[in-house]
Amino acid sequence: MFLWPFRKILLLISSEASPRQLAAGVSFGLLLGLVPTANLVWVAVLLLALLLRVNLGMAFAIAALSKILAWPMAPAFIALGEALLRSDALHALGTLFWNTPYVALSGYNRPSVAGGLAMGLALGIPLFPLWVILINKYRVKILPHLEKYWIVRVFKGSVFFKFYNTIAGG
Repeated sequence: MFLWPFRKILLLISSEASPRQLAAGVSFGLLLGLVPTANLVWVAVLLLALLLRVNLGMAFAIAALSKILAWPMAPAFIALGEALLRSDALHALGTLFWNTPYVALSGYNRPSVAGGLAMGLALGIPLFPLWVILINKYRVKILPHLEKYWIVRVFKGSVFFKFYNTIAGG
């Protein structure tokens, strides 16, 4: 069960999907994984991912991994969120958000949400171009070598793989 995200990521990287869509899925997956789920900020990130047509399979696989990895780091995210919410530089922006009805209901003013959002943005934005490069290099250098092995060809030609591909949409 724990290996599901890794398997899904490898299948997606090997698929016909655009490297930019996959990299955007990584960035949005980090945001979805690091922001707590019971608030409107998470829903807004998910809606933005749907509107921008990122690869949702990659986003959900990375979100699953980052949820698992973020759990032990939650105290650090809360400390970061508290520092951001108490910051004098962001006080005016926080007041503006607090006075906007739907934004105030979003839960941005919870330290865990603010810290997770800040960490997700800080990691997701720089990782986007890095993932585009890594996906392209994987497809050019590693994938052709893997497809030479007979076990990969047998597996790709199997009924199970074709059935899985139709179900999973890969």
